[in-house]
Amino acid sequence: MLPGKTVVVTVMSNLGLDEAVSGSGGRVERTPVGDRYVAAAMKKGGFQLGGEQSGHLLFLDASPAGDGLLSALKILDLLQRRKEPLHRARLVMKRYPQKLVNLRVRHKPAWETVPPVAAAVREMEKLLGAKGRILLRYSGTENLVRLLVEADEEDKIRLVQEKLVPILNEHLGE
Repeated sequence: MLPGKTVVVTVMSNLGLDEAVSGSGGRVERTPVGDRYVAAAMKKGGFQLGGEQSGHLLFLDASPAGDGLLSALKILDLLQRRKEPLHRARLVMKRYPQKLVNLRVRHKPAWETVPPVAAAVREMEKLLGAKGRILLRYSGTENLVRLLVEADEEDKIRLVQEKLVPILNEHLGE
């Protein structure tokens, strides 16, 4: 029922969503963090469903803005039409563990241009493979770099953070 069989979400959204959507024959388009980016991508692509991991959902077929009441009604309508309880519907998506760490930085160069950081991130991305990811981005309002590690196993997250945090502190930290 989705135009383009596409859901638009931010880079912070869980990898389990990608698996659930692709398992149903759809695709996920990712944007930078912020509902304005989600809305812009939805309008540009002609898509109707999008949102953020926080639960802020957009249904452009019904409203140009996010609305919690509208989201609840849309979800209840779907559950009613499927004759399915919410606790069963949520099993469609396996939620991957995520761990976010904020580190103080003295400056904000593109991390890809800092060779030790770029090399370490690429090495850890290979370790995670398709069952995990690393999102490294600066805060727009504070002198912070945000390291999000997501994987199918908590041990992998811990390993990646133990490798990356000291490197980030050394090359970007205060």
